[in-house]
Amino acid sequence: MLVNSLSKGGLQEHTDNVVIYFQGDSALLDKLDKKVKVINLQYKGKYTISTLLLKIKNLIKTHQPDIIHTHLNPAGWYTSLVCPKHIPQVHTIHTSYSEDKSTGKMNLFFERILLLQKKDANLITLSNLLKDDLKKAVNIKGNVFVLSNFIDDIYFEANPEPLAQDNIFKLVAVGNIRPAKNYEYLLDIFRCLKGHPVSVDIYGFGDHSRFSNISEKENLAVRFMGPAINPKEIYWKYNAFIMPSKHESFGLTAYEAMASGLPLFLSDLHTFKSLIKENAVYFSVDNPNEAAQLIVDAMNGKSDIKGMALRAKQYAQKTVRRETYIKNLLDIYSRL
Repeated sequence: MLVNSLSKGGLQEHTDNVVIYFQGDSALLDKLDKKVKVINLQYKGKYTISTLLLKIKNLIKTHQPDIIHTHLNPAGWYTSLVCPKHIPQVHTIHTSYSEDKSTGKMNLFFERILLLQKKDANLITLSNLLKDDLKKAVNIKGNVFVLSNFIDDIYFEANPEPLAQDNIFKLVAVGNIRPAKNYEYLLDIFRCLKGHPVSVDIYGFGDHSRFSNISEKENLAVRFMGPAINPKEIYWKYNAFIMPSKHESFGLTAYEAMASGLPLFLSDLHTFKSLIKENAVYFSVDNPNEAAQLIVDAMNGKSDIKGMALRAKQYAQKTVRRETYIKNLLDIYSRL
């Protein structure tokens, strides 16, 4: 999301940007507008935090930014330790605060004390639902803005003609292999779909060997495909998208699929329902038989998923375009 906002024709057309990151190389860096200055702090681990903080402090002094925008943990509270009081720091929280089980308790503690509860804190959440969730969980004294993420414009481009589906209803899931994505439940759904002409391919980084072994042993129509290097070239090959997540902050890949014209089958999370509204088929995460039946009904034409997909794509056009994101982000910057 950050890289796409700073790719050619994006935020760099309105502001001068310096991207500072901790360590490593990434193919994402190649997508940045060439006018964006990129600095690798070459972070060596927790025992060199003092050196890291000094580097950030000196870079702020050198570049004299009008706004410092941080994302995620621990970058936000690290930066808050050295951010001068006269420079506003904006921090984006990309997850549901109360449901964040992946961030260590110590990081959450320091983020809350050193950043979130500051009187001059300027925080961004991805929806009103996540804003309310944050305020219930933390004693917020500063500003909380709502700014939805966006998806790359390429997903709104015309797709090739779909491939022949061989009378199989082909589902796709895109998301890294981690507990929140709830792929174990997807296996449960496909146990209930045995004998039906339906399959699912799952794309994402992570170790899927346990799931793959179960699928192969039980002869389930579930395949784990490895990382999705270029999702734009994936979605159009399928009939529908499925995401059985236990919790989500935004569901970026669901929006990518929606913009690509795919019908959505999503777990009935408050986050999804507040953001995607009626533009999906929702299923519970505690009744795989019921979820399977919703898929069978769609395959048999008992629900108008094609009409839903068309309306969903129009909805995505209005809500998750980059130009809208940049306009609203610049408004937040100007207010500060």
